[in-house]
Amino acid sequence: MDGDKQLHIGVTGHRWEDEPPLLRGRVRTVLGRLMTLSSARTGVTVLSPLAEGADRLVADEALALGAAIDCPLPLSRADYERDFRTVESVAEFRRLLGLACRIEELEGDGSTPEGRNAAYAAAGTAIVAQCDVLLAIWDGEPSRGEGGTAQVVVEALDAG
Repeated sequence: MDGDKQLHIGVTGHRWEDEPPLLRGRVRTVLGRLMTLSSARTGVTVLSPLAEGADRLVADEALALGAAIDCPLPLSRADYERDFRTVESVAEFRRLLGLACRIEELEGDGSTPEGRNAAYAAAGTAIVAQCDVLLAIWDGEPSRGEGGTAQVVVEALDAG
């Protein structure tokens, strides 16, 4: 990616009310295998905007396995936090963000629904541009809006 020997794993995926059973273990297994395969490199960094659901699950498991996390955020922190459903969710976001090696607040405009969607799309594009591998936690359905998981997967496939 940027000339270093880090393996950069991007994450995209869905939000959910309740974490699907078995998913955490499967994510841990995939991350562990990727980390083992990249043992000739100097380390692993997961790129996650820390949205509720898949983004946080992968970031949490990556940290537990000793990987670093970088966080490209679609909006300013304060504006982004408005999208989280509960005070506990905001606290979890802040906890994980505090463990990040790098935080990038993209210049998204969250003043309109269209602007928010475009900001999420830009975050997905930034992740695809910076990662070597994209880990997608996806139900296989089309995107429900701009910047959705399916759109990020298509971008990654198009980028090779």
